[in-house]
Amino acid sequence: MMIKTEAQPTDLCAIEVYLPTTNSKDEEVAVVYEQIDDLMKLVKEKDNLSIISDFNASIGEENKGLWNGKFGLGKTNARGERLLDFCEQYEMIVTNTCFEMPKRRIYTWKSPTDGKMFQIDYILVKKKFMNQIKSSHSYPGYDIDSDHVLVIADYSSRFMKYKRTNQHRWFVKKLKEKQVAADMKELTDT
Repeated sequence: MMIKTEAQPTDLCAIEVYLPTTNSKDEEVAVVYEQIDDLMKLVKEKDNLSIISDFNASIGEENKGLWNGKFGLGKTNARGERLLDFCEQYEMIVTNTCFEMPKRRIYTWKSPTDGKMFQIDYILVKKKFMNQIKSSHSYPGYDIDSDHVLVIADYSSRFMKYKRTNQHRWFVKKLKEKQVAADMKELTDT
């Protein structure tokens, strides 16, 4: 699902995705990434984009370049590598790996069979908008009727007001000066 909100100076876009579980075939995952690629074609370069998703991928604790922080959980798996490749392709940051939090604020899914905790849900933003993210982490304790944990990001977006300039009036006023008027007349006569 994609929601696009018109705003100034840039539109806001949010994409919500659910990727197949680890029991699914890689071909099914590839199809979902193709669908995400199709949505990405609808997003303009200047749009402020967030992708919120259960990627069913683990990118781990290691910082693997510009696309994730060093505060993840666990080890990187093949689907995590695919997610990081996607982030590199579209210059997106995995926000909930960028802020140091206690482990209870990092995990996003608890296995119902053995109780192990994993980080598989992420919020991505375009790298150029990362400075608007003040915090991003999981929020255990909320009953959302799921084995997943709520994941949030605190945004702080300030859009600049455009100031109108009266430069055209300044030039008109200058034409009242004799020397400027003479120079302009000379330019137009040649």
